[in-house]
Amino acid sequence: MLIKKKRIGFFLTIPVLLLVLSVTIQSTNIADSVPLPEVLSVTHQPVVVTYQTNLTITITFDYAINVTGVEIQYCQLEPSFSCYASKIDMVFLEPWVWAGSFIVLEESGVIGYKLYVALQTTDFVSPNETGYLGYDNIVEPAAGEFYFSVELNATTDTAPMSFGLPCIALTFGAMVLIRKKLRNIRNA
Repeated sequence: MLIKKKRIGFFLTIPVLLLVLSVTIQSTNIADSVPLPEVLSVTHQPVVVTYQTNLTITITFDYAINVTGVEIQYCQLEPSFSCYASKIDMVFLEPWVWAGSFIVLEESGVIGYKLYVALQTTDFVSPNETGYLGYDNIVEPAAGEFYFSVELNATTDTAPMSFGLPCIALTFGAMVLIRKKLRNIRNA
């Protein structure tokens, strides 16, 4: 009787192992068959960018069920091409939208950024060509390296002159001269 129980247990173990193996193989095929999400738009705010601007980048996908993370690579493109070593993590805002920001460290020239999108099965970079999404701000500062470019607006250290202080000075000066003339007339 004891031998029969061992044989039944052995015969039950084989189907369970086959079922686990089958589910594992099928789940791998399902993950591989998930299509890559399409990037619908990449935007930055504000539009006018200067030194010390907090620049916010937003990427929108058609769906993002297998997106596990997005990072921003921030670079100076002109007058010289150099990238910052660390990438900036973007955060998931709402279905299919990720956003991240950084402070602009250059005072003039052109900066750029690219996005590294991590998926469950693979990764891709946005932008990956000069005609990406039909945008006209895609540049290629090095062979095969594409960036969204942002031209920095130069800030001026001088503010427009206000007429308040000169008007006050002229009025005060005119009053002093008129009083002086009136005193001279009285004393004469």
